[in-house]
Amino acid sequence: MAASFATERLAVWQKRLDLQDWNIAVVVARAGELKPKTLGNIHWDLEKKTAVIRVLDPADYKMPFPEMLQDIEFTVVHELIHLNFAPVLSDLQRSDANRREEEHAVNHMAEALLKLDRK
Repeated sequence: MAASFATERLAVWQKRLDLQDWNIAVVVARAGELKPKTLGNIHWDLEKKTAVIRVLDPADYKMPFPEMLQDIEFTVVHELIHLNFAPVLSDLQRSDANRREEEHAVNHMAEALLKLDRK
């Protein structure tokens, strides 16, 4: 059910963020398959315009169901925002400091978009 929900929300947000020319899939992943303290990730190929978003398996959540679904949607939006920045950021020198700044900015954008959507 989580994969179906994530795929449904992906279609909505992919259109809203103008990423329809990308082939993007969502995969449910267990916590051990993700970096510690993360709820998902994205891997993309800029040339092929393909990407895979991994979201945390519901079995690894410790929150009520409605909040879990909201968190999965947040992860999808968060990773799509990263994808929007990929062409620009791929040429920059990456460091731990600017990765933290990127995560901070992406989190704020995802929160703002979802707040507007959920009103």
